[in-house]
Amino acid sequence: REYSTHYYHIMGINFIRLMSRGSDECIMEKTSDFRQKEVINIRDGRRLGVIIDMEFDLKSGRIVAIVVPGPSRWLGFIKGSQDIIIPWENIKKIGDDVILVDVDPSVIRR
Repeated sequence: REYSTHYYHIMGINFIRLMSRGSDECIMEKTSDFRQKEVINIRDGRRLGVIIDMEFDLKSGRIVAIVVPGPSRWLGFIKGSQDIIIPWENIKKIGDDVILVDVDPSVIRR
């Protein structure tokens, strides 16, 4: 399932709108809530962590990627390697608590 996104700033609160292509499903939630979701790779079932950042296309207002901590982060402070940037197209399902992504495990070293 593919999702289209839009970013909104309303009365001091940041929101994202997620629309599922091919259905009428539309989700509007605060970006802070979205960042608390666990990211799981469907290729190997591995937990990748929670979203620490998002990349936006400022002209279109769309999210182009999510970022999860790299393999050597400790409590979010010590950065030993690059964070994992997951293009929006690799997101396969967004649930209430988790985000399922399809990422080649060979690019993620733990």
